[in-house]
Amino acid sequence: MLIFGLGFAPGAFAAKLTALVAVVSLTTDETAMTACELKGEVAARPPYVLPNDWKVQLQNQAGDLGGTIVLYKPAVIANIGGAAYLCVAASAAESGCSKDTDCKGDRGCDAGACKAP
Repeated sequence: MLIFGLGFAPGAFAAKLTALVAVVSLTTDETAMTACELKGEVAARPPYVLPNDWKVQLQNQAGDLGGTIVLYKPAVIANIGGAAYLCVAASAAESGCSKDTDCKGDRGCDAGACKAP
């Protein structure tokens, strides 16, 4: 399909998600950043060819900075800014437990600590 007779296919100029940053997530919840390291600022700028182009731009930039999550502020139209963070989940050994199966025997996980029933 041609756009305006110029010979461009739809999506030809759309932002493409790079393979290495497919794991970068997006959030507007500031509480999700409590145990994360700030890696840098990111921004998406129009024109947005496809509806998700702004997301792809933010994810690509965060991945380039070594981030795993982007905290962004939604905008109706125009530039969308945010910050890239590196968030590494603590292992069960470091944090005690996160579920009953992290505990030995018949003990269960209660508020991050293994306790007897």
